[in-house]
Amino acid sequence: MLDVEHERIRERFPARVLPNRVLHFGECTQVLRGRNWIGVFDHPANSLDFYSDEGKALGTWDLTAMGFPWVQALAAHDDLLALGQADSTLIVLKVDTSRCPQEGREALLPLAVP
Repeated sequence: MLDVEHERIRERFPARVLPNRVLHFGECTQVLRGRNWIGVFDHPANSLDFYSDEGKALGTWDLTAMGFPWVQALAAHDDLLALGQADSTLIVLKVDTSRCPQEGREALLPLAVP
């Protein structure tokens, strides 16, 4: 994680970040920052991996299985997550990482109720 204001690296941790699907020129993998979590969007799989501020894997949301197919864009603010779908639908979910078990990637889905 970069601290842009102080021009330094704040944290380093391994995270699964795949190249994004190339629909147009120059897309990047979408990385989100919530209140106590970091999200990495896997566009080809339509899933979102969650990490703690320290880099601990918390779990993965399969967005298609949750009823949110064709997610194209995401945004986060505090404990809210916005999903923009290909059909111009916007969904806002509340993320509750306190419901994640201590085992990290074994976290049960969903972390929030839509």
